Amino acid sequence: MMILVNGFVFYSKKNRSRRRGWCHYWGPFLFTMIAAPLIMADLMRHVLQDAGVWKECDRLVGVKWDSSCTWSSSQYHCTIARTATADHCCKTSQENMGHLSPMGILFTIVFTYSGFACLFVGVLWNANILKKCRQIRDEWRELRGHNRPNAKSPSIQED
Repeated sequence: MMILVNGFVFYSKKNRSRRRGWCHYWGPFLFTMIAAPLIMADLMRHVLQDAGVWKECDRLVGVKWDSSCTWSSSQYHCTIARTATADHCCKTSQENMGHLSPMGILFTIVFTYSGFACLFVGVLWNANILKKCRQIRDEWRELRGHNRPNAKSPSIQED
């Protein structure tokens, strides 16, 4: 999906004027290019974790969470102490935003949401949405008679 979005933004840059500056010309494309790795960061964390490249917190028996777990790939802050037979970190009902570990906060909240914000800005900038909203506002005012001098409001009826 991101390849198609970035391809379209790159293709549509021909509609922007280079005279308005480098930022105006390349800005939407850069925002959508920055968005792709930010949105994919949490998915990559999961892949690295599942492949054993970035290890989860290796807790000792009887330990819930300690400082060695801070930089592990664990998404959630453990609330259950490890036992000799079970290595569950937290109950499924506790897998929510309130129990995110430091890496969970960084990847799930910071990277993912900032990536979607960059995608939002890049796509709307590419669509020139502000200009289109101004045009809609001007047409609305013209239809309602707000641009004519000495025009009476259509809601006021004289008897």
